[in-house]
Amino acid sequence: MKKLIINADDFGVCPAVNQAVVDAYSRGVLTSASLMAGGRAYRQAVDLAVAHRIPVGVHLTLCGGEQPVAADVRQVSTLVDCEGRLYPGYREFILACVRGRIDYRQVRRELAAQIERVSRDVGRITHLDSHQHLHLWPPIATVVIDLAKQYRITKMRTACELPDSWRICHQAGLGRKTAGRGLAWLGRRLQRRLSIAGIGSPEAFCGFLSGGRNSEQLLLGYLAALAGSPAGSCEIMVHPATDNQVMTAVYNWGYDWHGEYRSLLSPAVRQFIDSQPFELVDYQAI
Repeated sequence: MKKLIINADDFGVCPAVNQAVVDAYSRGVLTSASLMAGGRAYRQAVDLAVAHRIPVGVHLTLCGGEQPVAADVRQVSTLVDCEGRLYPGYREFILACVRGRIDYRQVRRELAAQIERVSRDVGRITHLDSHQHLHLWPPIATVVIDLAKQYRITKMRTACELPDSWRICHQAGLGRKTAGRGLAWLGRRLQRRLSIAGIGSPEAFCGFLSGGRNSEQLLLGYLAALAGSPAGSCEIMVHPATDNQVMTAVYNWGYDWHGEYRSLLSPAVRQFIDSQPFELVDYQAI
């Protein structure tokens, strides 16, 4: 049996995402979620995760305009703007890294605070991943691997996109495809480092090229490709929410969150999974 993880990112960012995670886990094919410790609806997400026994990892966050989790913002001063919020996006953060403006001791302090908050509020942490995949950036990867060892977290996402994804997502824009190839290269580097560190990761990954637009058709395409691949474990990353209008008002990413939500509840998707040698699992089972 192939072990299949279907994981929702951004759990805790807002109530529309939280409700979608609960619905897709309870009535759909979602198997786990990544909890954003500094999310605006974090406390609600924690209550829902506990009530519904949803397996959660930590969605390590160093960008996105959220507030840091560290108790004293002065201790993470190189990670925030004048209003005390994290960098707007990965581009701004990586540029600050390249210019030598990021103190990696502060990165460690902030990410440790996020892990400790989730561990305290939820208990078992299934895995680590990150908002906009910043844990793949080599200096951040060094910090995250060390934290995984410290907190005995044995699984991590590498985001090495399945080669078939470029065929399945042929309509993805040039920018998304270019970023996907860069992430795949960084992911392979991270995979080698994780192997040395004794940290596991899925053998195959899908979802970046179609990020925010995982329709029923695309999910079925991924599932067919994964069923025919030699990978024994795989992850499909999703971003569901119950209300596009609410999401777009705050996060102008061009995502179809509600479309992803519907695809996770699709009878056709469930039927295909049941017809193949898939076992729906969370990260702890790989």
